[in-house]
Amino acid sequence: MLDRCVADPAVANLEQTWSKWAALAKGKLPGIVHSLLPSCDGAIVPSFSAPRGMTTELVSASFAPPADAKIKLKCSTIHKVKGQTVDAVLVVSSPDRKSKGGHWSQWLDQSLEDGEYARFAYVASSRPRFLLAWAVRTPTKKADIEGVNGLGLSLMP
Repeated sequence: MLDRCVADPAVANLEQTWSKWAALAKGKLPGIVHSLLPSCDGAIVPSFSAPRGMTTELVSASFAPPADAKIKLKCSTIHKVKGQTVDAVLVVSSPDRKSKGGHWSQWLDQSLEDGEYARFAYVASSRPRFLLAWAVRTPTKKADIEGVNGLGLSLMP
């Protein structure tokens, strides 16, 4: 459903007022729901209205942190985060396969170093409560794409 919403230029445009966005979403979402669940035609009718007091505010402003928000970013190694839990994690792959265990393709291969590199990926990827992202070069081989998708990750351009 989210993929279809993002693909629709009217629904994906968050640089419009809540009032305008809600009116567009109200018209577009029944068709999106029907395209995914045709057997539920008419049973699921999303209803949208602008949040109270925000009709003239930009939708995108609702997702920005307040100006006085203290956002804490921590940069660490996989070894140092073992046992910790955080809200979100970005696991960054080495750009090439020369690094020992730092390239994302090595994380998928259980046979390398007795699976030690796969354990690196497990430790890093099991830290977040809400959001996990891997920063990797876009795979081009079918087996690599299937390996990433098999983990439940989605490739984004």
